Amino acid sequence: MTFIANPIRLSIATLAALLAPVLVADAKTLVECGEFTRIYDPGVGEEKAWYINDHCFIQGPRDRWHLFGITHEEPLDPADEDNLAHATAATLLQQPWEKRPFALTVAPDAPWLEQHLWAPHVIQHDGLYYMFYCAGDADHSRYKIHLATSSDLKDWARHPANPMVIDGYDARDPFVLRHDGKWLMYYTANSQPEGGNHLVACVESDDLLHWGNRRVVFTDPTSGTFGGPTESPFVVRRGAKYYLFIGPRDGYDGTDVFVSDSPFLWRDEDLVGHFPAHAAEVVRDERGEWWISRCGWGKGGVYLAPLTWSDALDDADTNVPVAVGGPPPVTTGTLVRQMVDFDRLCETPVHPYKTLQVTSTDRRSDTPGGPDWFANSDGFGGAPIPPFERVLKKPGDDGVGEYLLADIEGPGAIVRTWTADINGNLRVYLDDADTPIYDGPAERFLHHPWDTFTEGSGVSAETLEGAYYQRDAAYCPMPFAKRCRIVWTGKRDHVHFYYVQFRKYLGDTPFVETFQPDDLATYAADIKHVSAVLKDPDANHSLGGASTESIDVTLAPGQTSEALRLEGPAAIEQLRLRVEAADETAALRQTVMHVTFDDWSVAQVQSPVGDFFAAAPGVNPYVSLPFTVESNGRMTSRYVMPYRRSARLAFQNLGDQPVRVTGEASSAHRDWDDARSMHFYARWRMLHDISTPPQFDVPFLFAHGSGRYVGTASLMRNTARGVHMGGTWWGEGDEKVYVDDDRIPSWFGTGSEDYYNYAWSAVDIFSYPYAGQPRNDGPGNRGFVTNYRFHFLDDQPFTERIAFTMELLSNHPVDDFSYGCQAYHYGRPGMIDDHRPITSEDVRRPTLPTPWKPLAIFASAGATFLEPEALTSAEHEIKTGDLWSEGKLFVWSPDTEGETLTLKLPVNHEGTYEVRLGMAIDPDSGVVSATLDGKPFGFGGKSEAMPLHSDRRTMLRASESEAIKLTQGDHELVLRYEGGAPRVGVDFVWLQPSG
Repeated sequence: MTFIANPIRLSIATLAALLAPVLVADAKTLVECGEFTRIYDPGVGEEKAWYINDHCFIQGPRDRWHLFGITHEEPLDPADEDNLAHATAATLLQQPWEKRPFALTVAPDAPWLEQHLWAPHVIQHDGLYYMFYCAGDADHSRYKIHLATSSDLKDWARHPANPMVIDGYDARDPFVLRHDGKWLMYYTANSQPEGGNHLVACVESDDLLHWGNRRVVFTDPTSGTFGGPTESPFVVRRGAKYYLFIGPRDGYDGTDVFVSDSPFLWRDEDLVGHFPAHAAEVVRDERGEWWISRCGWGKGGVYLAPLTWSDALDDADTNVPVAVGGPPPVTTGTLVRQMVDFDRLCETPVHPYKTLQVTSTDRRSDTPGGPDWFANSDGFGGAPIPPFERVLKKPGDDGVGEYLLADIEGPGAIVRTWTADINGNLRVYLDDADTPIYDGPAERFLHHPWDTFTEGSGVSAETLEGAYYQRDAAYCPMPFAKRCRIVWTGKRDHVHFYYVQFRKYLGDTPFVETFQPDDLATYAADIKHVSAVLKDPDANHSLGGASTESIDVTLAPGQTSEALRLEGPAAIEQLRLRVEAADETAALRQTVMHVTFDDWSVAQVQSPVGDFFAAAPGVNPYVSLPFTVESNGRMTSRYVMPYRRSARLAFQNLGDQPVRVTGEASSAHRDWDDARSMHFYARWRMLHDISTPPQFDVPFLFAHGSGRYVGTASLMRNTARGVHMGGTWWGEGDEKVYVDDDRIPSWFGTGSEDYYNYAWSAVDIFSYPYAGQPRNDGPGNRGFVTNYRFHFLDDQPFTERIAFTMELLSNHPVDDFSYGCQAYHYGRPGMIDDHRPITSEDVRRPTLPTPWKPLAIFASAGATFLEPEALTSAEHEIKTGDLWSEGKLFVWSPDTEGETLTLKLPVNHEGTYEVRLGMAIDPDSGVVSATLDGKPFGFGGKSEAMPLHSDRRTMLRASESEAIKLTQGDHELVLRYEGGAPRVGVDFVWLQPSG
């Protein structure tokens, strides 16, 4: 910066007079600039005009540009320049840049003893940002250059080892360059304290913290004590040439450029350019174009002008990088990091892509709404049409054939795989390789694709399991630059379910680094970090610098009330809520949350509070990447919800009881990018009174516009009267997702549970980072059932439209079925969808029809169901409820461990049976074991004892014995209390003929 030795107020004219013209020899011009355009005015919003002086540019997180510089209100007062300005923009040429709070404020007290804050220069190294700046000193023979560091370019911490550099010649205006394995810091100084030549000095460092002795790299023939024409040094390397930009030259608004073959010596006669710019910086945009900046006292901000070179040197060989957004390469590492990147989801993709999937879906379903639209031969074997892209080799006598499973041309990535069961072998070819990167069992690749590459990588099975491997699916990104070809060899008459999901990059081909076996070692640190976040986001997901506002609103029946209003530009990064009412389950369904961003006429988020967190109805504890539901009823969302001006949270009580909603919203400043930013949407709908068959496509979302689909939840009330998966299963239907100009869905699945990452109509409660089943009442798949899946690596961008549907296809007729749909997505302003207002009829109190009685249907055909109260004279209670057979649960309350209860089972016909116990699992039950005619019951072979306790859930499960031969007459089923809560609930005994 232009230096003043004492705090005398000087005019620009006076200062210009001190800066005498610099006389140089004629030289060839190698660099020129065009017309300057203002990109940032620091006086906007202020009562007085402000200026920016010596400054710097850097791209930071999310590819946003950041500007830091000297700032003060006009008129100039260098001795009072106590703050460093901070502004941000989505692109270098954005007009205007957005003003941020000061990056740093002077610290005059010990140990810093800062006099002012001048000339910041910021670099990034090893994930940390380093800001070098001039802190001055009362003693001009001890001028100090300080260091502050930051991980996010927002919060800066001064380094405890400050000062980094002390130079007794008014050292200031640092610029740092990497050269030959070392760091070079250039700065302006004088050859002696009083009246020496103005010069540019340089010091070296190995670690950015310890700097050596200075050497002089440029000496100007002029001399003096104040200011000088060697300020704001900026060095550009182009090939083997080094260009030094310094000023002010030939008056206040002047920068000269000198060229040299060495970064350690420039001469006055090597002048190759001059610009009308003060404190110039050199940057490049996303296209690789060069720009030069100017600023200064009385200039009203920061300006940019195009910079052109005529030295015939390669633009690619330089220390000035092309801006990110032109854009960064796609690697295994970048894709791994995207697996927990919430910020990425709320902007349009840097690399445009479409998510595709190849599956074993029934190929007869080729016309929407046509005769075979719900055909269901999709992996069981023997499909009329082979479920592959092409038959490469017809089956031989052994039934083994060779089939092209996928052939994706162009840059892309494998992002998800799944199978329920598959025989045979897979070969996976990337790019033009003749040798497959994988050649082995198909099941192994689809369930555990990275297992082949872990040896010696430092990535353990424990790291992968539960994070990259989730139930029956795997999220193991494998990018490819040119092509991915997958060949299956196997028996297509045997089971062969499969999904392989891809990203296919669109438009200009980005630079993609094809997956290599050693990528697991290369990106081991990223893989481990992402695993930790996926497995425990509550502990390991960082909110950054978010501030928190509390929520506390009480609603009478029928009342709507605003709970919180936030000002932007910002984003909600975490939302925590809890609902309190006499009937908590009803309140969670009947209290509707409305979140409105930027005063939109229709709230972007409209959902019952409990359903929004994808585990309704009631409180069903689980942890996923975006949501956590705790046993105490507190629910957390981590989806990022940006807004430009405002966010408003309101709650509507559609129930008949008072409700209290408490919680907090954590938000942080976030620039709104007019070209890329999107609002968060959560749309909920409920279809009641369904009978199936007939089958139909349940509509989750129909949207027109541009956005990104990021999650789904199915919330069902399954009134089937069976007790087995075969007879209560609701999810044979496939997901069908149309994107932009699709005629046939880009996503065409093989079953609802396959979409939700599990298989075979599973009844257990499970939760993974991306998919789970937090509620399944039972028996079988009966009762209230909720499934979720969230799309981070496998999200679906859309530029024109999206239609997300899921077939409702049960394996036995059912009436009075309810199907709730929750669709999570982001949308650009102007996107419209098919959402309709939520009514009190939609949010009926969640109850099951009662009384109901099990039917011997489908997989339970021929069964006999016995009520336990008819099988014993022992003391017991009857608990009523809509989950239990005939509305009644037999409750036995033992006094001591080891106490037994005997049930007499009448068998009318000798034969082989499986004996099944329909038992309550709830917060009040303990542990039980059982024997049948003196032999261990086994509970399905799992254990001799069965724990019946669940902290929050109430479920009905049917546990079975092994097949056993029973004679005609009575048999004894003896239950033994093994501890825990002194309560055992038995709903029915089920005798199932075997074979």
